[in-house]
Amino acid sequence: MFTLRGPEDQVIPSEELAAIFAATAGDGGPTFSWESDEGSVEWVIVGLIDDEWCYVSMLDSVDWSDLCDAEVADNGGRVEVVLCGFSSSVPRAAIVPRHVGLAALGSAPTFSTVSPNYVWRRQPR
Repeated sequence: MFTLRGPEDQVIPSEELAAIFAATAGDGGPTFSWESDEGSVEWVIVGLIDDEWCYVSMLDSVDWSDLCDAEVADNGGRVEVVLCGFSSSVPRAAIVPRHVGLAALGSAPTFSTVSPNYVWRRQPR
C-alpha cells in the first residue's frame, strides 16, 4: 500500500503511483510511504525536496537506513530540507534524484529496480 502524506493523506493504488509521484510538487516536503505487514522491510519513506530531488529512508526489522549515492562519502556533511512540512537535517549523500526515490518506493521491499550506484546506510542512533 502506498500513501501520500500531506495536509490530507491519500492512499494510492500501485498502478497510479508513478503518475501521482511525477505530478506532485516538492513544495512543503510531501512524503510518500510504503508499508508492509510482513517481511524484513517494514516501511519505506520518500520525502520530496523539490521537483528534482528527494530523500529516501527505510525501516527494517532493526533500524532506519538512508538510501545514499555510493559516490558521496559518509562525511559529506548534512543539509537542511523540509519533509512533511518540518525542517530536517539529512546526510548530503541521502539527497537522490526523484526517479531513484520512485524506483525504491515502487520496488519495495526488494529494491530490484534501484541502481547499484545507491546503497543503504544505517542512520546513527
